[in-house]
Amino acid sequence: MSTPHQPTRHAGRIEILDGLRALAILLVIGFHYFSRWTLPRHTQNFYPWGSSFAEVPVFSLGYLGVELFFIVSGFVISMTLFGSSGPLDFARRRFARLMPTMLLCSLITFAFLSISDTHMFTVRPRDFIASLSFVDPDFLHLAFGGQFGVIDAAYWSLFVEVKFYAWACLLFFISRPQRFIRNFSVFYGVVLLLDVGTRVLHAASLARVIELLLFPEYLGWFAAGVGFYFLFKREHTPWAIGLVLLSLGVRVATLAHTSTSSTAEWVLSLAFYALFAAFVFRPHWMKLFCWRPMVTVGGASYSLYLLHQRIGVSLIADIAHAGGLWGRPLSLLIGAAVTIGCVGLSLVIYRYWELPSKRWLLRVSRRAAPPAPVHAARAD
Repeated sequence: MSTPHQPTRHAGRIEILDGLRALAILLVIGFHYFSRWTLPRHTQNFYPWGSSFAEVPVFSLGYLGVELFFIVSGFVISMTLFGSSGPLDFARRRFARLMPTMLLCSLITFAFLSISDTHMFTVRPRDFIASLSFVDPDFLHLAFGGQFGVIDAAYWSLFVEVKFYAWACLLFFISRPQRFIRNFSVFYGVVLLLDVGTRVLHAASLARVIELLLFPEYLGWFAAGVGFYFLFKREHTPWAIGLVLLSLGVRVATLAHTSTSSTAEWVLSLAFYALFAAFVFRPHWMKLFCWRPMVTVGGASYSLYLLHQRIGVSLIADIAHAGGLWGRPLSLLIGAAVTIGCVGLSLVIYRYWELPSKRWLLRVSRRAAPPAPVHAARAD
């Protein structure tokens, strides 16, 4: 039985984190199915219901679900680092977690888009290069020239994630693990100073380099997750509080200086911090996020994130055209059915591919890796 300071675990996972993942992926799906691919965000309309819901805040701001994913990632990667015996052990854990599912979902997406009747999204075999390497296409362009794409544009956040993994790993193993929170806090502060400096000096080229390498636009969300992890562990509390407050302050300042920021955007952004604070200090308030359907969807959120956008939007359009439902209210049922179908497929992939392939890769690679310290819960 959990206590107010001990969130419920199921099969080694922290259930509330999976519930938060479910919220994040549902927000992103709402954005991609109702707002992203129609006016005013896109020059064409890809939805049978048009732009009727494009400006509804829960849909138009659904992209912020990615930021919630980043906070979860900051928390989870901190946990994973403390459970890793070294950089190679950390890398093999991340590889086993990410690569098999990315490979399968990329192949599924490529195959589906190649036969879709609407041909709204174009994919090429060379798009697998960035997708399977988790390398930002802009890096590939700088290194090799030419244009590099991705199998699904939603993969952009994975490129940011991998950059965070690299920096977090370096900052963790460069000195004693106990200094990680200090190292990361200093790192985040330096990145902020560099970002502000390039803006003040109008150094566009340097700003681009900083954006590619240090991703200041998103680093604050990861920083919040790192800080919340140490608050969760009740360790190095002053550093952790400072890191969370610095991240929050930067977010508030960004919203205050963005003329297009809406009240709903303020509420949703601040709600993410409030939810994590409740998770850390009052987990018994988070019962909704321990609800079994939420936990289940959250567990399969990685494959669902990889699959849902281009497949889902294309499928909605294909079915609406084939059934003569384009522009009719009943087309909303198609959106619901496609969402359920994508969730169902992701659950199958999670159970019969993601988990088995991860276990197999870890088992095979463990023979050549030093033993990792025992950890209370799996990070991912």
